[in-house]
Amino acid sequence: MAEGRNAILEHLDEGDRARLIEAGEVRRFAQHDILVEQLHPIQVVAFPLTGIVSFVQRMEGGASVEALAAGNEGMVGVEIALGAPVSPSLVLWQVPGQALLLDADILRAELERTPALLPAILRYVHAREVFLIQSTACNRLHTTDDRLARWLLHTLDRVEGTTFEMTQDFLAQMLGTRRASVTDALGRLASAGQVELERGRIRVVDRPGLEERACECYATINRWFEMANLAPW
Repeated sequence: MAEGRNAILEHLDEGDRARLIEAGEVRRFAQHDILVEQLHPIQVVAFPLTGIVSFVQRMEGGASVEALAAGNEGMVGVEIALGAPVSPSLVLWQVPGQALLLDADILRAELERTPALLPAILRYVHAREVFLIQSTACNRLHTTDDRLARWLLHTLDRVEGTTFEMTQDFLAQMLGTRRASVTDALGRLASAGQVELERGRIRVVDRPGLEERACECYATINRWFEMANLAPW
């Protein structure tokens, strides 16, 4: 049975939403499972119901960094709605969860059949653009500690509970920084009593403290998703 919900699908009426669910497949994914390869044709689109996916840019030299993340406020494969059949990013699961998968051709047909679907997707595209713009400024102007606190809060908003699986190596890749920098930043958060660290897991124990430490970008990004009515968290 499917868990969770998706904010884009919530903008559809009950009949249209039921038809999309019937036409697709709900599947559970593990951490690091790949949805789409970078620069590969998009065969399947995904609407996350639980968990978080990461859009990762791989560079020619082998380095990679997370460009953005999405939970149940968004989707994977917006390019299909925009007429671009190839993914610019590697998309993989950051936090395990479930998603509704739809064949790309089915989504194309539903865009013609369901008037409310494209506007909902475009609202997400706009909010995602703000996410990218704000994150670009954040990565240039804010410290690793600030960015880590923001990243943890965004993750916490999209998962159930206060604990999630995350290795420091993967976290360094997502933040585009050295593992040692992430280790030091996590250590400072732990010393301040804001997180507890276990092997492969992070638990947030003082959310208000983490919000005080996070940069302004956390509230700015969330505000745009709320204005688009795409913030089911």
